[in-house]
Formats: sequence, structure tokens, C-alpha cells
Amino acid sequence: MRPQTPTYWLLDSRTGWRTGWPYNDRLSNDKPCNDSPSQDCQVSELVPASVGAAGIRLPVSKQGALSLTSTDGSLGGLVMPQGFAIDNDALVYLLDQQTLQVKRFNPSSKTFDVILGIGGEGENARQFGAGTHALAIAGHDLYIVDPANQRVQVFSLASLALRFVWQKAAIMDDDKLWSPSDVSANGNMAVILDQAQGVVYRHLAGASDLQQVIVDPDACGRWSRVAIDNHKRIYLLDAEQGQLQIYQILEEGGSLYLGSVDDIAPILDRFPSPALRLDHRSRFCLAPSLTQACARSIPDVSAEDHSLGSCQSGGLLFDRSGQPLALPEEPEPLGFALYQTKATWISEALDSQRYNCQWHRLEFTLSQLPSGARVVLRTYADNEQRRIEDVVQIPDHLWESHTVLVGSAQASYQPGCQSSARESDTLVKSGPGQYMWVRIDLSGDGYSSPQVTQLRAHYPRASYLQYLPAVFANDDEARIFAEGFLALFQTEWEAIEQHAQEFARYLDPAAVPDSGWADYLAQWLALPMEGRWNLQQKRNLLKAAPECYEARGTQASLERYLQAYIENITGLDSDAQRGFPAIIEAYRKRNYLIFNAQNPARIDRQQTLWSPSIVGRLQLDVQAKADEVRLVSTGDPELDVFQSHAHRFQVFVPSSWLGSKDDERCLRRAIEAEKPAHSAYDLCLVEPRLRVGVQSTVGIDTIIGAIPSARLHDNSEELPPSRPPRHRLGYDTVLAGNPSQGGGVPLNPGVHIGSNTLLS
Repeated sequence: MRPQTPTYWLLDSRTGWRTGWPYNDRLSNDKPCNDSPSQDCQVSELVPASVGAAGIRLPVSKQGALSLTSTDGSLGGLVMPQGFAIDNDALVYLLDQQTLQVKRFNPSSKTFDVILGIGGEGENARQFGAGTHALAIAGHDLYIVDPANQRVQVFSLASLALRFVWQKAAIMDDDKLWSPSDVSANGNMAVILDQAQGVVYRHLAGASDLQQVIVDPDACGRWSRVAIDNHKRIYLLDAEQGQLQIYQILEEGGSLYLGSVDDIAPILDRFPSPALRLDHRSRFCLAPSLTQACARSIPDVSAEDHSLGSCQSGGLLFDRSGQPLALPEEPEPLGFALYQTKATWISEALDSQRYNCQWHRLEFTLSQLPSGARVVLRTYADNEQRRIEDVVQIPDHLWESHTVLVGSAQASYQPGCQSSARESDTLVKSGPGQYMWVRIDLSGDGYSSPQVTQLRAHYPRASYLQYLPAVFANDDEARIFAEGFLALFQTEWEAIEQHAQEFARYLDPAAVPDSGWADYLAQWLALPMEGRWNLQQKRNLLKAAPECYEARGTQASLERYLQAYIENITGLDSDAQRGFPAIIEAYRKRNYLIFNAQNPARIDRQQTLWSPSIVGRLQLDVQAKADEVRLVSTGDPELDVFQSHAHRFQVFVPSSWLGSKDDERCLRRAIEAEKPAHSAYDLCLVEPRLRVGVQSTVGIDTIIGAIPSARLHDNSEELPPSRPPRHRLGYDTVLAGNPSQGGGVPLNPGVHIGSNTLLS
């Protein structure tokens, strides 16, 4: 019988790190040693580590690109660099601070083109004063702050029309200053900072007025930057203090002060990933996903990625004004260091609630251990509860050192180069004590940081030594050696038993840990998976499998199976799909009324008339019209009325759910995999329209939508082949104008006949 599995303390970003130090009121380490009065007692100068959602890492350098006062104005990588913005179509905008012109990236020419009608130095509308550098995009509007002219201009992205001009007279009394200095946006909300008054205004897309949400007269002239996160919290930079002050907007009006931070680590996960970063030479790289003509997407650029790494994989390099640059051929000197070179983290007292408890072992996970980085784990145990201020003063030699990990050596430093995540464990060597403190010392070269993402402290020690004769534990030296030796085997056996206890999660679609295990589970169920699917998509199909297999071969089973596929393609769950896909079996529609001389029939209800054209079999003197007949050589023409479309069904899916050929191929593979082998099917992609006699069955092939916008040219190379034709005159498009305006054919903005449009 094995010893009872010990309990443990789990420390991570989800359960809480239980950080004891660093704390808010940092103490200077000048107290005398309380535990040892000898001259050898030395207290190290501790630098507080940074603790955030990503784990424990080195604090940022105050001069580096990750500091809140970084020179690119990105608040250390929380937001886009100052003077940059990106719209909902993943098009990047920049404000050229030399010419005061707004430029937008053109995916066709791969250049930044000047937006005509906006920019230039001056006081007129659409012009800006010297020093203009802040712009943002909220919804479909472009906000530009002009401090020199004391105004904010708002432009429509679609038409480039000037929608609002907010200036002194429109905002406040004449005896007060109106000094807008910065703007930030997230989603449909923009916030504007009035630096002179210490006031922050909010503007919601579609509204016409500004709303005061933060007013602090003591902050006049102190705040220099503003930002807004995904939860509509507002962050204001006090550059002198090097802090971001955080406010929560209240529904009833006003705001609530939440505190401050001096590092981006605790709040980094609250902001959307910035699409680009400037390097130390004010250059930036557009990732390949931003330069595509179609299907652009915002890349996940980490705050640390201030290098030109994405340009090496197909991105484009530009300077601050949007001028293209060539990639450097030789390695360049690195800029300012990103991190400090050493730091320390100390936990709160971990309480075992057992006097003289011998703590067992520590498990920890490192998500990053770059070249040359160093991580040291130490512990200190005591039966007496201590204040964290006293724990910080404990000399280094009283902390029991357990594990020292060093990143693998490399020939030269490459930004972003790091070893993969690793999990390690170590035996606790500290003596017995009810309380234990864990200390982690980090060090690095300043350009990368080790990162601890999880820590698990097991207690009490349940050693295999208790099953050996007492002679092996007669003295402390023999006991410590035997426990350490047996722990090597005990740890391996415990891991195996833990896996056995947790094996059930590998059989649960909602808990299967990774794509490899999901594929393995799918093989057990003989369930084919798409190779490009991620883990969540595979889980969706695995969850649907039991329902499908219980009634396999039936209409209900196929509908549930296709719902899982459509959820993976569109992101719509089964409830949001609203009854689609709809499957209609042909025999349910086969209710024809036959007229002949021998068997006259009465039309007393709505019914479809039978004719040879339904099958289209070539029969002389019956059905022989060119372009309408088919060469069908099997079956009996007299039985066509009964055999037509036997064992056949139709699958109706909204056309907008399948955006490409690959999506249609994927759905067809699903139908082929689950339909009965003897049956045939037709995939019908339903357009949002109603056409009497063609597409008019409510709930099946009729979707009421908005009036379609006709396009004179439709690039259908990548569209699903089964999608019905669009933009055809006489089919789904009617040219008409407003009678009160004298008719005419309205064209979409940007369409110029004879310039970029051909009628065909």
C-alpha cells in the first residue's frame, strides 16, 4: 500500500500567486539580521519581480521598449504606437508627423497611400497644427487630436466626410482652457484626454456629444496619455511617477478609481494585441496577415516583439512615415534592454496547519527559459508565523536552495529565441515547520526574461522510508539521504498513478487536453477529423458523436453531425443556427398529380403536376427538346413517376455561412461521411431572398434579408461552387433609382465607370 497522496498549495495566475513580496510599501533592506548576529550575516539587495497574468518574470527596464514611457508611445506594448490605428478591416492608418498627412495601407500596391482631403499644416477644417500625433479609430470613425488648434476632428472612414469638430467654444466656457492631448479607442468607444483640466471625455459611436467621465483638478497637466481596455476601464499615464492610474466608468455616471500600476504585466491580458511595434530605430513591420488583399486579420504581436522577426517571414518593413525599407543584410546592434537583469519573488506564508510539518516537494512550470537566463528556487520553513517584512530580511544563507535552472547556451542572441516550456520538481530540503515561504530568484541578460507560470507545493512528506526498517532513519544524515534517494522512484510512481486517476479526462470531449489526444479519441470512435481544425473545433464534433451514433443513418443524426461542422466553420452553435441545416428527403416531396384519359383526376388541393420533364429522359415524340433532355438509359419510363429521385435528399444551408471553396468541400466531406451509402444528395446554398416559384418555401429555402447591393463585378474564383449566381440582371438584381431624384443607377462609393469598373 502506497503512502497517502499529499495535499498541496497551487499558485498560478488563475488561483492567485499569494504574493508576499513585492508589496506596495517596499522597505529598504537596511535592518540588522535578526536570526544571526554574526558578521557573516548579509542581506541581499532585492529587486521586486513582476507578477501578472503570464506569470512571474523580470521587471521591465525603465528606459526600454516595455516601459510605460516607451519612446514609441505604445505604453510598453499595451496599445498601438502613438500615431497609428487599425480599422475593422485590418487596414493600418498612420499620421506622418513631418507632413501632417494621414496615410492608409494599400494591400494592392503594398504601400502607404496618402488619404486625399485630410492633412496638411494649417487652421482650416481637415488641416492640423504642428505637433499633431494622436489618432484612433472607434467603430467606423477616425479621431485626430490637434493640440495646436485646440480641437478634435472626427472623419467617417467610409466617405472621409468630416463628421465632428470639437473645439473650445463647443466644449466649455471661454474662461477655461480646452487642451485635448490624446485619444484612444476600443470597439465603439473613444476617450479623449484634456490634459490642462485633468478631464477625460467619452464618445460612443452614433452619439453626437461628448460625456465627461473623469474629472480630477489635482491632475491638471499631469496626465499625458490615455488608453481604454476591453472592459472599458480607462488608464491614464502619469509620466513623472511612471504609473498608469486606472478608472472604471460607472453606469450611473462618473468613474471609480481602482488604483495604479507601474508595469504592464498585471494588465497586459486586458488589452487587444497591438498589430505592430516600432523598433529602436522607429521602424515597423507589417505581418503577412495585414498585407493580404483579402481575408486580412490582426496578428497576435506580443509586447516583447519589438524586433523585425515577422519581416523575415514575409512581412513588409516601413519607416515611421510609411516609406518602404529594405531588410538589413547584417545583424544590427540591439537597442535598450527590455528587462532588468535580476529580480526576486517571495510567497506569502503557506500554512500546512500541522506543527513541525515536513514539506515534501515543489513542482513548477517554466514557460520561458531563454539562453543564459537563470532561475533559483529557495524555501524557508518555520513553526512561527512571520510578517513578510521580516521574511524579506532573512539572510540568503538561511534560505535553503533547491534548484538552479539555466537556459541553454547559444552562439549568439536572437530576439525571441527561447527554450520550450518545461516542468520540473524538486525535494524540499528545509527543515520541518508549519509555515513555508517560497522564494524565486530570476536573472537574465536584459533582452529576455525567464517566466514561471505555475508552482505547486506538496505537503506533508509521505516517504517510502516508512516502509523500510527503522535503522535507515536512525540519524538525520541517513534519513535525509534515504528520503532523497527514495523520492526519485516515488515521484515517478506518483506521476504514473496520477495519470491513471486522471485518465477519464482523456475520454471526455470537454476535457481532452490537446489536439493529439482529441485525434486519438476520434480514432477510437472511427470519427474522421479535419486536419486544419483546432482543439475546440475537434471537441465540438466529439461532443456531437454520441448523439449521431445512437441514430446513425437517420435524418436527425445527419442534421446533428452537420450542425457540428457548421459550428466549426462559422462559429455559430446549434441554437444560433435556427433550424439549419434543413434536410428534405425526396419521397416527401414526391406527391404528383397525374392526368390521363383512363384515370381522370381532380385538382382539389395544392399539388405538383407530373410531367416527363422532371426526369428529363430523352423520348421521341414525348420529351426531345434540345438543352432540356438528358441521356438516361436505365429504368422504365413508365415507372419514372415513382422512382424519380428515390433515395435522394437535399441539404439546405444559408449561402453566407460558406465563404470559400474550402468551406463547401469541408461540408460535403461531412455529408459523404455520414449519409447512407446507397443515397445521393444535393447541396443547396440559400441566398437571403424570396423568388416566387423558385425559392419560396418558408423555413427551407427562403430567408428574408436586407435589400442586396448589386456589384457590377463579382470575383467568384474562391467562392463556393454551389452558391447561386449573384448580381445578374433579371435574376436577383433590378436597376432602379429614387423617383423623387429623377432616377439613375446608384453606385457604391469608390466605383467609377470607365476608370475601375467594366460593365460585362
